[in-house]
Amino acid sequence: LGGIKYLHSPETSMNLSRIQASHRAIAALGIALFMPALLFASASILKYELGLPFLYDHLGFLARTQSVPIYHAVSPFLFLGGPLVAAVLNVAAIFRLNVEREGDEVVSTISLRPRAWNVAVIATSSVVFAILTTYVVVENLTHHLAGA
Repeated sequence: LGGIKYLHSPETSMNLSRIQASHRAIAALGIALFMPALLFASASILKYELGLPFLYDHLGFLARTQSVPIYHAVSPFLFLGGPLVAAVLNVAAIFRLNVEREGDEVVSTISLRPRAWNVAVIATSSVVFAILTTYVVVENLTHHLAGA
């Protein structure tokens, strides 16, 4: 059958445990990437929406320039980039794109193998990214309209 690759050939089934381990590693990396943003968003919501400042007050040292001098330079990348990269990595971990040529045709197949941890990371990091992106947009619009 020419250039057709079988998804369940003996070569691929031998590496199944290694692939599953890599999916878990990608999920763990995703958790590490979105966790600072989740912590910041949770602390902010607890303080400003529910009046519970305990978590926010304990994290306040990060915003003081003398404590962590690079915080203001790194925080946008950490809080917006972290969840975005976490989601993209985990989407790539559960989707496969296969493009093959069969005669005069190019045949593409998208396959999905959802794994609980990867899907959980995608969902959580997407929600955190949406919350923080909404915050950034609203905050900038408020400053822009107040300055106009």
